[in-house]
Order: sequence, then structure tokens, then C-alpha cells
Amino acid sequence: MTKPTEIHPAIAANLGWDIDAASNDNLVTVVRHRIILEEVVMTREEFNTMNENVKNEESCWNEIEWQDAQWDDYCEERTTYTAFPGDVTSFTDDCVAFLYPEAEWVECFETVKCAN
Repeated sequence: MTKPTEIHPAIAANLGWDIDAASNDNLVTVVRHRIILEEVVMTREEFNTMNENVKNEESCWNEIEWQDAQWDDYCEERTTYTAFPGDVTSFTDDCVAFLYPEAEWVECFETVKCAN
């Protein structure tokens, strides 16, 4: 499967993808799926720390400050999380739909694996 950073720059530009942001190995985009997708970009260090806190039952993914899409959602028990390398906010929907088919979705009290 072709990864975002392997796409020709002109094609990426036509799709509206910010490949420079997606290529930043120091960032991770954590995605929350409810009825809609919400995302937050953090450093890889923050991501690793959050995963460690979740693993140690000190925190949950629903406790971080999400960029709320202002969508009423009454399905907290159906909320799941995943992560993608870099800042992929310019094409999160494509990451979810087909670029990272192996992405694992977990609940808020589970550690999140960053797709590769």
C-alpha cells in the first residue's frame, strides 16, 4: 500500500494533502471516531507519555483536549481511537478510508498503536 509520503507532490497538492506536515516524524495525529472524526496533533513524546498513562490506568484518551467538531453525540461507549504518524489533519479521512487499512481502533482506556 502506498503511504502518503510516497505520493507524488503534485498529486498530493491536488488532493489537498500537506505532505510536509505528514512527514514530521516528531508528530502523531490521534483520531477519535464517533459519528464523525475528530483529531488532535501532538508530539511523539506526548503520544508516548499518554499511552504510558493509559497503560498505567492514570488517564484515558477521552481526557485530552479534542478539537471538538460540535456534533452532539450520545454514544460515548461507541467512541474509538487510533493514531497516524505525522500531522495528517489535511487528509485524515483518506487515512481512515484507505491509506492505513491496518490501523487498529481501540477504546479510551486502551493504548493506541500508531499506524505505520
